[in-house]
Amino acid sequence: MSVFNCAAIFSDNMVLQRNKPVSVWGFAYNWCEIEVTVGDYSAKAIARRNKWEVTLPPMPVATGLTMTVKNLENPSQCITFKNVAIGEVWLAGGQSNMGVTLFDAKGGKEIIEKAKEAGASGEKDIRFYYTKKIAYMDEYNLIDERDNGWRTVSDNMNDWSAVGFGFAWELADLPELKGCPIGILGCNWGGTLIANWISKKSLKADSCGRVSVNEFDKMMEEKTYEGYLEEMEEHNSWFDNWEMKIHEYYVTHPVNPIWAEAEEYAGEPGRYPGPLGPFSFLRPGGLYETMLSRVAPYGIKGFIYYQGESDDRDPRYYYGMMKLLIEEWRRAWRDESLPFIFTQLPMWIDKGQEDNKAWCYIRDDQMKAFKFVKNTGLAVIADTGGYDDLHPADKAPVSHRLALQAKHIVYNTITAEQANGPIFKYARSVENGIEIYFDYADGGFDIREKMDCFDIPAQDGIEDKNTTMGEYTFEIASFNKQFIPATEVILGDGVITLKNPSIATAEYARYLFSNCCDARIFGKNGLPVAPFMIG
Repeated sequence: MSVFNCAAIFSDNMVLQRNKPVSVWGFAYNWCEIEVTVGDYSAKAIARRNKWEVTLPPMPVATGLTMTVKNLENPSQCITFKNVAIGEVWLAGGQSNMGVTLFDAKGGKEIIEKAKEAGASGEKDIRFYYTKKIAYMDEYNLIDERDNGWRTVSDNMNDWSAVGFGFAWELADLPELKGCPIGILGCNWGGTLIANWISKKSLKADSCGRVSVNEFDKMMEEKTYEGYLEEMEEHNSWFDNWEMKIHEYYVTHPVNPIWAEAEEYAGEPGRYPGPLGPFSFLRPGGLYETMLSRVAPYGIKGFIYYQGESDDRDPRYYYGMMKLLIEEWRRAWRDESLPFIFTQLPMWIDKGQEDNKAWCYIRDDQMKAFKFVKNTGLAVIADTGGYDDLHPADKAPVSHRLALQAKHIVYNTITAEQANGPIFKYARSVENGIEIYFDYADGGFDIREKMDCFDIPAQDGIEDKNTTMGEYTFEIASFNKQFIPATEVILGDGVITLKNPSIATAEYARYLFSNCCDARIFGKNGLPVAPFMIG
């Protein structure tokens, strides 16, 4: 690999962030003078510690540009990138539901066809960069990273993030973004914990973060390095054979392939996530090092984020970790006010799984982060998901509600009342019950029919939470915190009154307090009432 180069995130077809200073960086011998030029704009820097970084001035929307990176000490060293655009860039982070591809999404084929038509006509210009999934950085991964690059809709779109693309597609309809290229920088990995996306240094300095580091270190004390390498060797040998069988299944079943059938064809389910150890992608701080820091501080408008499913094993620290992650990412991009828009967990319970309420606590922590961390937006999707459906194929509601948040807090084209469904504000005890007051519900509420996707079959040994929690899944409690269903639900203008004649007054209440239950109450703008917990 040449000593003189540019970071892998820079490539042909890239989108640079408009109207903000843009960092461009790479490597060169010490004291080399580097000049970067984009259109009529240029900047210079001196390489120190074999790294250089220039900051281009804010640039307006443009397309069809060329970027040149020159070593002024050696004019023969010049890198050229073509079809460069200046537009809007958003980073799409998180785990598998952010990573669900257009190929696997509901209506994906039609979405791709429509995108290609819009791209060919010049109606919309959406581009995508997918950060390589790298568990541990070595020379082979560096080579693999260099083969990556930005893509346009004229390229293969099958592996583009469905949520990220849908978000960009909707933003492209804004009048102020008409004709503005939009880039989505995908940086996500299925099954990951929030601790994987925060630097180990920050984790160790934080009371919540230290928990994950200490747990991992204790686990590592129980195995030797040599033993871990043996585990990895066995696992990699198994995985190569298993993956070959999976690939063989998909080749021989091109029409409507089914993952369960693929695993059966391969002889066994996948051994996810493989042995834990110093090379595991699940080590604390690992993916911050190998993925996020590889694309920071590439100029962006803000973040969209969808994660939390894997933290259900221990949700106690999620709020603290969420605050830490937002601070860490903003620090990596050198902007404490970068918009951070994230998705609250939907409804889900696995087949045969006990309803341990872990997702309820994570949802509550996500709401706290939205309320108490500045310049954040929360997409509430309590009406999506369902029984035994961890990866719902319909990503349109998710991308739409993320876009609503962006339209409100970033582009100021809609009001908070248009961007949000009803959110708990405060409560007041009344005879036999409690009154719940909401923000963004001045017009009242709508009730929707119960959805089949939230029915939990009784034969699986799991109670149907849709019926045991009251008519609309509200529960109330007096001072003893013994929750019972609300037998009477009175919907008003911005207030819901909950009653049960078996108690004198209620001091506590909760709504949708289950990993999976049916969200039936909506604001007049069609957005669901957000789950809440009082007490």
